[in-house]
Amino acid sequence: MQRYANRKVKDRFRDWNLLHKSVVIFLWALGFGTALRAYLVVDGGAVELQMEQTLPHGAETIWPWLHDTENRPRWQAHITRVSKLRGDTAAVRSTRLISWRDRGKRWTGVEETVASVPGRLYEVYQESEKDTRRFKVELEPISACQTRVVFTETIRDESYSNRFFGFLQSGDRTERLTISFSALTDWLETTDTGPCSTVSE
Repeated sequence: MQRYANRKVKDRFRDWNLLHKSVVIFLWALGFGTALRAYLVVDGGAVELQMEQTLPHGAETIWPWLHDTENRPRWQAHITRVSKLRGDTAAVRSTRLISWRDRGKRWTGVEETVASVPGRLYEVYQESEKDTRRFKVELEPISACQTRVVFTETIRDESYSNRFFGFLQSGDRTERLTISFSALTDWLETTDTGPCSTVSE
């Protein structure tokens, strides 16, 4: 009877070695995935967002809104003030002080124009204690009163934890571009007095 009981106990745990190995492999894979993610975040960690719309305005009408210091805070979400530091805002290597506000937090960054083709392309690079970012706007004329506008923004948080969990902020960052597009559209509709004007007389 004792021999039979021992055999039953042994049979019950005969797959223990396989189970143990499976658990170890799972934990190793989980740890490796986390380590790989951490390495990628340290090595890069930048997030790129892109959004495009076709606006019923000419590229020459949209262009001033992209770089003008007074106009940018009106349409670019979370920017509260743009102050010139050096050069004309549309000129390459010109610099500005950008004031931000998001969810009660305020910070400032220094921005430089890195690419500028009047009526076609405007790209800036910005550094602050919070992050570094590139913001590029491309204008592609479709007709006299239609322009394809493409926003591309690349953000790299300075905080390691924010880079690691950056995917949690993707919705908010996408929403900010959506709000910017909506505000730019509204301002153009109320200020465009050219041949593409939609303002009722």
